[in-house]
Amino acid sequence: MSYNNNKEVSIPTDIDDNEKIARSVFSPINLNKKGKLNANTYKSPAGIDEVSVNRLTYTTPNFCKKISKSIEQPQNRREYFGLAILDTSEIRKCKADILYSPIYLPTKSKNIYHSDIKVGHIKEKVKNGMQGEPLPAEIQYKIKQLTDNARFYKDPNPNDDNWTGDELI
Repeated sequence: MSYNNNKEVSIPTDIDDNEKIARSVFSPINLNKKGKLNANTYKSPAGIDEVSVNRLTYTTPNFCKKISKSIEQPQNRREYFGLAILDTSEIRKCKADILYSPIYLPTKSKNIYHSDIKVGHIKEKVKNGMQGEPLPAEIQYKIKQLTDNARFYKDPNPNDDNWTGDELI
């Protein structure tokens, strides 16, 4: 059980097609020059097939913002900028999957709403000074579809503790 706005909430392991899924967006890494999402937003880090997201259906925009702010790295040009929203059905239509993967430890980073989008490919880590292999075309296409389908909500007050932007739909 977890708590959402002081009410007890049970989070099912299976993720329903109608759930809203939130992805943290950071600037400038996840945005192009026009301020639109780029493919980095839904690209897994090398060595894993996991794009961290949160099950917005069971939590709040305030919680998603808090998590985003806790993992931003302004010194590495990765500042919290907003949230991108997809429905689970949109993820699955792209032939990607989403798995519930709550984080319980360390306690400081506990996030019972955490899940991972998986595109079905693990990019090898590149050794220093070596050129990495490009992603296969079908994986690039999945990532582009996810990016194109995502609804991006720029946070109008990124330094506030609470989400003050539009309703996340």
